Order: sequence, then C-alpha cells, then structure tokens
Amino acid sequence: MNPYNVNFWKARVRNWWHRQPPTQRHLIYRPAELSRLTGAPPPALPTVLGQLGWHRAVRWSRIAGRRVQRTYYSPPGHQVPRPRRGRPPVTLEHIFGIDHAPTSPFPQ
Repeated sequence: MNPYNVNFWKARVRNWWHRQPPTQRHLIYRPAELSRLTGAPPPALPTVLGQLGWHRAVRWSRIAGRRVQRTYYSPPGHQVPRPRRGRPPVTLEHIFGIDHAPTSPFPQ
C-alpha cells in the first residue's frame, strides 16, 4: 500500500474520530461500519487503524448454523470484550420470573 495513501486515510480516520461527540462514539465497530463512516476502503483498515492504536479482535460467531469469523475494532484505550464462556447463570427464579426466592431470608 502506498504510504501517501496510508497517511491520507490515517488523517481522515483521526479527524472523523475527533469530530464525533462523545455521546455518539461506540466502543466496538465492525469493518464495514468503519468503512462506511470514514470512507476508507476496507483493505486499508487493518493498516491504518493498527497505526492509530485501535485494537483489532477476531471472534468466532454463528450465523444460520455456520461458524464464521467476525472482526471487530475498538478505539485506543479500549479492548474488544471476549465472549462469555461456560453455562449461563440460569436459576429457577429467572425461569419462573420470581423477583426473589420465596425461602430467601433477605428479600430484595
């Protein structure tokens, strides 16, 4: 990739990020979303965002029963969270919609 193009896209992404109000900034972006918002071509994103200090993570996901890899980016100072592992914390109170256990000595 041409270094002049990299510098151009770095400036464009940096300007886009700093022009965003803090209330509109997200902590996780998909590459297609970043490409649409900044105008940067998708092949340039790993190089440009890597040089700007963005965290890149590849996670496995399921779509229509098939496993696919998803790429996520988070701005400097943040990390893409890892998916939860193991069984979800399901209790009888959650299943039956009870606010607190009837035998609980400390109702909420």
